[in-house]
Amino acid sequence: VPDFYYNPYCPIGLGYGYCIDIEIEKDMCFFPDYMKCGNTSLGRGTTEFGDVWVPQHNYFAVTMHPNPTRWDRPAMMYDARGVRALKSVGAALGIAING
Repeated sequence: VPDFYYNPYCPIGLGYGYCIDIEIEKDMCFFPDYMKCGNTSLGRGTTEFGDVWVPQHNYFAVTMHPNPTRWDRPAMMYDARGVRALKSVGAALGIAING
């Protein structure tokens, strides 16, 4: 969760789903039809004004040897096998350490 305010967000618009028409036509939309932005029954982070950030603790193991900045790394951020599954969530798109 960022340290500053974000407005509620709907990628396509309030009351719409999370895929564009071409994704739906090509059967490439991985969100169910009932998922509409602004639907408050979808769980944490959903409000009538759009989606909001929700804090969540995740754990990652990043090995220092071999060098995690090599061109073929950081595979362990995407694949749990590289760290013997020492993480609590799938692929990491971004990590912030806020203290």
